[in-house]
Amino acid sequence: YCESELVDYTAGGATNYEFFVNGVSQGAPSPLNTINSSGFPITTFPLEVVGETSNCYDTTTVNITINSNPVAGLSNSATNNTICQGESVTYTASGGNVYQYFVNGSSQGAPTVSNNLTLSTLFDGDVISVVAYSAQGCTDTTEMLPLTVNPAPATTLVSSDPNNEICIGDNVDFTASGATEYEFFI
Repeated sequence: YCESELVDYTAGGATNYEFFVNGVSQGAPSPLNTINSSGFPITTFPLEVVGETSNCYDTTTVNITINSNPVAGLSNSATNNTICQGESVTYTASGGNVYQYFVNGSSQGAPTVSNNLTLSTLFDGDVISVVAYSAQGCTDTTEMLPLTVNPAPATTLVSSDPNNEICIGDNVDFTASGATEYEFFI
């Protein structure tokens, strides 16, 4: 199981119990017959319990494997996490073997081995997150700060010639509107 899981182990059949994790006693023998995995090492090790009743003893051992959780990472192709409305942005996840992406908590599909997701219909304030899965099925989740999506300008271009038919030598003024900066191309 994974390091973030808390698992209880219960012994039975005796009056007093002493648990050993990887050969190290977890306390003096007592009637308490349960131990949980809090503080167990991230590795494979034996968990042993010695049961005692009327000075008679029995030992049982189980091997346990505790897997580490991945450390999920998430970045995107947007400069300063800001895009213009309608632009695509690619998210890149790291730290796992399989990934599942979410926008505002809604899944963007089944878990996949692809660590890239490209989205083009994002809105201002959307939060993108990813769950990274290790090969053992352990998970970690991370999210990016809310995305800033600036509105696309609605630019217009008009000329001083009413029918837009220009003769060589005519002077015509072109006027653009709808944005804060303009660049004209001929």
